[in-house]
Amino acid sequence: MTKVLLAKPAEEELSKLPKRAMSRMVKAIGQLAQDPVAGSHFLRSTDDGTNLHVIRVGDYWIIYSINQDPNVVTVLTVNKSKDGTNG
Repeated sequence: MTKVLLAKPAEEELSKLPKRAMSRMVKAIGQLAQDPVAGSHFLRSTDDGTNLHVIRVGDYWIIYSINQDPNVVTVLTVNKSKDGTNG
C-alpha cells in the first residue's frame, strides 16, 4: 500500500473547501493509497525522478507527486478549475 501525505498548501486549500467538496476530495485522496495512477493524468517527471500527476474531482484538480521509493504520494495542491471545466 502507498503512503499518502499532504503538503501544507494542500491542507490549507482543503480546509477552505465547502463541506461537500471537501468530502469528495478526501475520498479521492484516500483512494490514492490503493492505486495512485488510476484515473490520473501524468504531468511530468522532475529532475529527482518524482512523477507529477493530476486527477479531477468535480470542479477541482488534485496535483500530487509519486515517489516510487518508498511508495509515497504527496498531495501538493488542490485547485478549483478556473471555469468549472477542464482547465
